[in-house]
Amino acid sequence: MAEDKFVAGKPRPATPDLQYKGVDLAQQVDAKFVKLIAKSAQDDSAQFVQVAELQLFAGGKAKIEPISLETEEPFIAEGTVKAGNPGTGIGSLADVPATLAVTENEFVTTKNPNPATQGADGYVVTLPEGFGDGIHTFELKGSGDGSYDYDVFFYNNDFELIGSAASSAADESGVVPGGTRYVYAGLYYGANVPFKLTVKRPY
Repeated sequence: MAEDKFVAGKPRPATPDLQYKGVDLAQQVDAKFVKLIAKSAQDDSAQFVQVAELQLFAGGKAKIEPISLETEEPFIAEGTVKAGNPGTGIGSLADVPATLAVTENEFVTTKNPNPATQGADGYVVTLPEGFGDGIHTFELKGSGDGSYDYDVFFYNNDFELIGSAASSAADESGVVPGGTRYVYAGLYYGANVPFKLTVKRPY
């Protein structure tokens, strides 16, 4: 058994906090299975723990080597939302299919990633394959003088809510939860606010 931890600063873990960490066992063991227990989260504001990868090495001489990845261009989506709605996210956060936001409600109940009300009080973005692997980070920024509040909700292939970033800040950023297929940008307040969503690998 071995224990260690990742640390993170406020307001949320940043890219340098999400790197590999090596842990050596006191002695080599023969095992068929390994159990990973997360005792706490780096930052409990998300109320869940994500683990991207667990690697095991034998012999005591093996070292963790960085994975060689092909260059990947960030995914960028842009749009404009006409009117804010304080009902954004209400319902979906309580595991109720319907929400009080017009675009979000149509998206969830009709299971249509291109709702007719797109841009009314929110905007649905479909992620390309591979961008919802739990490693990619996102940044959603509106434009203007900051007199708006965007919140972000993450849905899987089954149109089920699996995470959110809904602070009182005008913009949102963080890690895209594993299993995400759709990103819903909900405008909590503001009017005619363009946004830019950038999703990329943190390295």
